[in-house]
Amino acid sequence: MDRETRERNTKATKGRLFVLLGAPLGMLTLALLVACALPPTTPDLPTPSHSPDAIRATPSIPPASSTQHVVRATAPSAGVTASPDPTASPSPSPTPIVELKLSVATYPFARLPVPESDTLDFADSVEGDPLARHAVERARHFSESLCYVAGHNGYCAWFGDDRFAAWVDSTDPEAMYVVVARNEEQVDQVAMGTVSSLWGVWAYDGHWVVETALVGTVQSGNIFTSTTTGQVVMDGVSLNEDLGYDETFSFQTLGGKPFYFFERQGVVDVSYDGVDIPLGFDEVPHLFCCSAAAFNPQAHPNLVSFYGRKGDTWYYGEIAAVPVTSAETPTPRAKVPNRTPDAVLGTPEVLAEEAIDCMPAGAFSHCVDDVLGIEFEVPASWGAIETRLRRGLDAGFAYDYYFGGKTHAETEPLVAGGRSVDFAEGRGAMPTDFGGYEDAGWQRTSACAGSGEWFSNAYPVCRQINDHVAWMIRFPNAEALCSGDLTGWTATPVFRIEISLPDNPTINGFVFEAPFFSEQFATLVESDLYRRIGISVNWEPRRCDEASKEAFDAELARLTDSLMERTADAETVEKVDELIHLAESIAVRER
Repeated sequence: MDRETRERNTKATKGRLFVLLGAPLGMLTLALLVACALPPTTPDLPTPSHSPDAIRATPSIPPASSTQHVVRATAPSAGVTASPDPTASPSPSPTPIVELKLSVATYPFARLPVPESDTLDFADSVEGDPLARHAVERARHFSESLCYVAGHNGYCAWFGDDRFAAWVDSTDPEAMYVVVARNEEQVDQVAMGTVSSLWGVWAYDGHWVVETALVGTVQSGNIFTSTTTGQVVMDGVSLNEDLGYDETFSFQTLGGKPFYFFERQGVVDVSYDGVDIPLGFDEVPHLFCCSAAAFNPQAHPNLVSFYGRKGDTWYYGEIAAVPVTSAETPTPRAKVPNRTPDAVLGTPEVLAEEAIDCMPAGAFSHCVDDVLGIEFEVPASWGAIETRLRRGLDAGFAYDYYFGGKTHAETEPLVAGGRSVDFAEGRGAMPTDFGGYEDAGWQRTSACAGSGEWFSNAYPVCRQINDHVAWMIRFPNAEALCSGDLTGWTATPVFRIEISLPDNPTINGFVFEAPFFSEQFATLVESDLYRRIGISVNWEPRRCDEASKEAFDAELARLTDSLMERTADAETVEKVDELIHLAESIAVRER
């Protein structure tokens, strides 16, 4: 099931633009939230239903009192549901079902985590490494769901043969809304107000779900304060309104079944497959951007990890759908009627996995790639390069690099990969979906020249080195951001190298994308550039009047000039120099 990896961590301001200062939650403070203690018992859960009435059916669960809890649920083989309702009519012939359990564990911190740090300092009472428990599940990620549909950048999700798509209609900037379509036919509109804030679309069991953020702006003199309320809309029904929630957020499927956080009367709990599970958090951080996005709930197919606060104590938590052991498995029950197993995304055939042949060359590594037929010098700090060549789910081939033994999700925005000209998969676009300039689905027919206004608005710098190689800097201007056409990774500043390989028998295009900001330069961008148009949710600006756009573009030009004239801070200049060296070192070998 497709979803934007919420991605991830490059999304713009989800909610208020806070930083972690360790002070109380305020204008310049990021609140990390604590997991509460959970019930020590394992209650029988009522039959879930995807209708709002059934979601209201909250079981009686004792007050929280421990830090680990297991809720058992039974399910068809494709997912997880709660125990069947005894009043429901069973299938004529009982069908064995797979037994899973919902495991919730929270671990207190000794001190607050630091954004972008790999270190979590747990309290002395925590035994072992909590991150090791579900390490395998944390390495799994949902497929990217960004897509281009109906002339708009949006999100797409598939269930079986049905494609659900969602995009923002900003024709009336005072009354924007999300358009939801099923197989190109519009099925609903979701009101948003004056700020575009679409976070994704999901599909499961024939249902669709859209997640948005309702953004309010309060002006006091020259100070603008944004407040954000998460909203989950299921089959056209706002769960906030229908179920009396103050806020719903971080929707995903967990073990194939619907899951989301909600806040009601100042308490944050979760809902799983139609059952409200009390957790009792004071807060759970969400809708944050940039480095602070690391504290948002992180979605994985069978796991959600999160941070929480209760009182003055901070916690790390994991909620997982895990199989019951054979000793725990009860007598099979009748299958709940009217359940359609979730569509399982196909697994692409891996053709080859191997390490690239690289030799030390000072601060770089000189590498030779026989699949691409190229050689190049990559910064040695990126680590060893492993490759994977696979078939596309629908057609063609994909070829990706993995640096230092890490996945793309762990290294992004540092990624590298390429595709054949006929590559096709039923999902949204990602940075490495480049099959060369002869790809009919590609929006450009050459590296820099003749690429159109949209390209120059998003890429102020582009240099073609030769017929095969070009490098460019993605640093969108005010027009690109205010148009609403760029969101997520397409709006994130990055250094991009494109390699066109029209004569390669397998892969016809390949790209490197890498960050180039130092912390000092990133601070300048946040404080001196993005504030000029009030960048907020999902890279959506709050101020797009001509004066604000002109001020933004003037500052963008100044920052871009400092990159090209090498007057930016030393660390940023060094990073740009390394990437230019990589681009200029690429040589395509004769076949």
